[in-house]
Amino acid sequence: MNIKKIGQFALGPFVSAGLGFVSVPIIAWCFPQEEIGRLAILQTCCSFSTLFFTLGLDQAFVREFHEEKDHSMLLKTAITPGLIFISVIIAVSLFFSKELSLLLFGIDDEALVLITSIAILGTFVARFLSLILRMEEKALAFSFCQIGPKLIFTFLVLCYLFFDVKRSFFLLAFANLVSSLLVTIGLGYNTRAIWLAFPEKSIDYQKLSTMLRFGYPLVIGGAGFWGLGAVGKIALITLSSYSELGFYSVGLSFATAIGVANQVFTTIWVPTVYKWVAKGEGMKKIDAVTEHVLCFIVIAFSLVGMFSWSIPYFLPLKYANINYLITACMGQSFLYTISEVTVVGLGISRNTKLEGLAPFVALLVDILCNWLLIPSFGARGAAAGSFLSFYIFFVIRTESAAYVWRNFERKRLYLYLSLVGVIVILTTLFGEAFKTEGPVVWFLLLVYTLIDFRALFSHSWNHFRRLL
Repeated sequence: MNIKKIGQFALGPFVSAGLGFVSVPIIAWCFPQEEIGRLAILQTCCSFSTLFFTLGLDQAFVREFHEEKDHSMLLKTAITPGLIFISVIIAVSLFFSKELSLLLFGIDDEALVLITSIAILGTFVARFLSLILRMEEKALAFSFCQIGPKLIFTFLVLCYLFFDVKRSFFLLAFANLVSSLLVTIGLGYNTRAIWLAFPEKSIDYQKLSTMLRFGYPLVIGGAGFWGLGAVGKIALITLSSYSELGFYSVGLSFATAIGVANQVFTTIWVPTVYKWVAKGEGMKKIDAVTEHVLCFIVIAFSLVGMFSWSIPYFLPLKYANINYLITACMGQSFLYTISEVTVVGLGISRNTKLEGLAPFVALLVDILCNWLLIPSFGARGAAAGSFLSFYIFFVIRTESAAYVWRNFERKRLYLYLSLVGVIVILTTLFGEAFKTEGPVVWFLLLVYTLIDFRALFSHSWNHFRRLL
């Protein structure tokens, strides 16, 4: 993949991050924390449905894409079981709309369940269609389909602000639904050559059996991974309030925008590795990528830790202490990204049996941390617990790949990320006590990292010059 193609793939996440930096403060100023918390629950439902109802066949689709010539048949085989499953579940759920609305959102409004159901279906279909653009390396189309939801959502929120309508959760849910449906339509148009051929194709049940064997451990792992992202939000509702959940969600939104480079990397990483494997290329490239990703992550944590004090200036006074949980919220994105690098051996070897171990052990850790920390620290406790659980998630995934695939060097990884973890958790829980010392410690870590990785910087710069 050349620099131009990487730049086109990067366009979507970077523009989306820019829109996130615009939309998050607007929502924080315009909507109560409770409504932002409810929006987080809706988005969590959509993400869980995408992870669970795909049955792991989305990952199997990616794994088989370069080795199967009939992509239309492959897509039909992969998407049909989950589409049937999710349609049945949605149909049943609509009979219990009132109860589900109260359970999920604390509001008696059956329309919210209908909106959520349609958004879930749209997100599910969009997941598979986006994989086609990703695997075919149609970078610009893929990027625009990432930008679309953020752009539409931000536009609708600005319309609410301009027309001064009542700031209710229903409006946020509606904006989320419209953005989801429009991006699905856009993806459908860009991939029409493949899905329009469905009537002429039959499901390959032998291929489906192979894909399910590859994918079913990923369903277990996916459910556990969803739990890692969701348990803090659910615990905040149970042990605290929707207001604290809203506070936590704004912190996560900023952290997601900051981690935009991770989104670019994970978009191109897995297809690139499988292409290397298909060509029989060596493992030195994977080791080099691991080193680069580690360096980037430590520098990113250091810079955000040094300057996070500035974030509250863009938000209402009730978010005055949000800077203390930003680095902890970054753990979800950054630790997941580096675990994607270290765990890739499970996919290469097609041995995914251990894939479910990491998320479920980490989930137990997260539940325990939330139970202990949220009553005393609220959203900060949820953020600290999330970081620790994602660190456990990273370690187990890394060790699983080392056991199944090959025994690679890991001491440097653990040393740096453990040091980052100690600083993150201390500043998250006891930030006020380290107002001055915190940024200084991050600065010292940054300086040490730049010195320690100087050979890598020199090599990368020379390689970049050759590419230019």
